[in-house]
Amino acid sequence: MEEFHVLAVDDSLIDRKLIERLFRISACQVTTVDSGNKALEFLGLHQHDPCVSPHAQQNLQEVEVNLVITDYCMPGMTGYDLLKKIKESSSLKNIPVVIMSSENVPSRISRCLEEGAEEFFLKPARLADVNKLKSHMMKTKCKSFDEPEKIVTKVNQESSPEIANISSGTMEALFEEYAAFENKVKRTVYIDNLSPLAKESVVKAALDQFGTVIQVKLIRTYLELKGMGRAALVEMQNGDEAKAIISEIRNSPFMISGMPRPVRARPAVVAMLDDRPRKPGRRIMCCWLKSSDPDFEVAMKMKRVVRNHAKEANFLLKRQLEEEEQLAKKQSESLNAIYNKYELIEHVFNSGTATRLAKHYKMSTYVRQ
Repeated sequence: MEEFHVLAVDDSLIDRKLIERLFRISACQVTTVDSGNKALEFLGLHQHDPCVSPHAQQNLQEVEVNLVITDYCMPGMTGYDLLKKIKESSSLKNIPVVIMSSENVPSRISRCLEEGAEEFFLKPARLADVNKLKSHMMKTKCKSFDEPEKIVTKVNQESSPEIANISSGTMEALFEEYAAFENKVKRTVYIDNLSPLAKESVVKAALDQFGTVIQVKLIRTYLELKGMGRAALVEMQNGDEAKAIISEIRNSPFMISGMPRPVRARPAVVAMLDDRPRKPGRRIMCCWLKSSDPDFEVAMKMKRVVRNHAKEANFLLKRQLEEEEQLAKKQSESLNAIYNKYELIEHVFNSGTATRLAKHYKMSTYVRQ
C-alpha cells in the first residue's frame, strides 16, 4: 500500500485516469469517483447532514483519505459545493481539498481559496502540480505520528520490509531530520529572471537588505535558450525574511545586475532542493506500459501534452527574448542620449563658452553641487 490516499473526483474519464496516473507515479493510493455525491458517499458524509455516521467514521479510520482533488465544473454537485460540504463537517474539515478547472476565472479561484481550498490548478494537471501537494498530505500524516509506537505500526503496515525493521528511536530521528528540512524549505525563496551575469555574491548583496542570507545557490539552465535568465534558491535565516522578499518583489520591480526585466520570486517547494533527505516510508515505483495496458492511451496523451507544452513554452521564450532585446536596445539608446547631453553641457562650461555667453547677455552663471 502507498503512503498517501487520494480521492479524485471528476466527471471526465480521461481526466480521472490522468490524475490517477500522476498520483500513482508519486507513490499514492488513488480512489476515483465521477461525482460529488459519490465522493460524499465514500467519505460517509450525507448530502444534507454535515455529521459523519458511526459506521462511516469507522470506515474512515480504516481507509484514511489524505487529500481530495476535485474538478470545479461537474453536473449536479460542483467542486465548490463539495468543498463547502467537507469544510462544514467537523470530522472531515482537516482533509486538504484541491480544486481543478479548465477555465482561468479569478473570481472562481478566489472564492474557492477563501472557502478553504489548499490549491487551485488549471487543467491539464501536471506532475509538478502533484508534487506541490505532498506538503499538504504530509500534515494529515503527521497528526497520526504523535507517539513512537504508532510510527512503527504505520511503517510496518504500509512500507517495505526494509523500513519496517527500523527501531522507533531511529524512525523518530528520521522524522526530525525531515521536519528540519521542511523548515529549511519554508525559509527558502526561489528567484528567477536573474541576469546570466549575476553571481552568488551579487544576489546575496541585493537581498541582504531584507535580513540575513544564509546561502545562495544558482540553478543552471542547460536546456533553455541562450540568454535566458537564470534562477536561484536563496535560504534566509527565518521564514519571515523569506516572506518579506517575496512580498517586496511581487509588489514592486526589483532589478538585479542590470537585467532589463525585474526578477520574480515565489516560495520554494521540496522538489526544488537536491539535498532533501529521504522521506520516512517513501517508496518509488516505476513500470513500463504495454500497448494493451488500459492506461497506455492516457500515458500517450500525457506525452503529447508535454511535447505541445514544450513547443509552446519555447515559442513564448523566443518572443520574450526578442522583446527584451528591443527593450535593452531602447534603454541603451536613452542612456547614450542622456550621456551625450551631459557631456555637451560639461564641455560648454569647461571651455568657457557658458561664461562668455553669460557676459554677452549680462547674466550670472554658477554650478550647483
